[in-house]
Amino acid sequence: MGSGRLIRPGGDRIVFLAERPYLPPGTMKEVLTGVDQEPLISPERIAAVLRSVDLELVVSRVGGLETERRWDNILSLGEQKLVAFARVLLSAPTFVFLERPSTGLGPEQLDRVLDLLAANSITAITIGKPEDALRYYNAALELKNDGGWQWNPLRPAA
Repeated sequence: MGSGRLIRPGGDRIVFLAERPYLPPGTMKEVLTGVDQEPLISPERIAAVLRSVDLELVVSRVGGLETERRWDNILSLGEQKLVAFARVLLSAPTFVFLERPSTGLGPEQLDRVLDLLAANSITAITIGKPEDALRYYNAALELKNDGGWQWNPLRPAA
């Protein structure tokens, strides 16, 4: 039996991104920034993040940032996932927990968003299948059915 202590940052420094993200009804700008953060994030920053995750054409197709919609009815799962990643990049947490990040994304899209998280100093912790982009991680914590666990060091992150 081990012992130790876990210290976590404040709740605003941790984000959980579900396998199927929840995008609330409202404008795309509100979905990306949250109503309380909308005035704090510049239009240039929003445009840069949308460009980085390749969502510019999607936002244009749905009528722009100020268009109100029920996004789960309009966007594909992959597009919803990219919007959720854009929201993470804009909120800039210290840690993001990703539940099966490859769901709905192609390998190139997954590579791009994981690269963007790393480039923005956002630590990604993946919950899901071991094959979900292990090359991006320094270690894997394997939880066993009997309650045990195993720490598996991997090669250094790219």
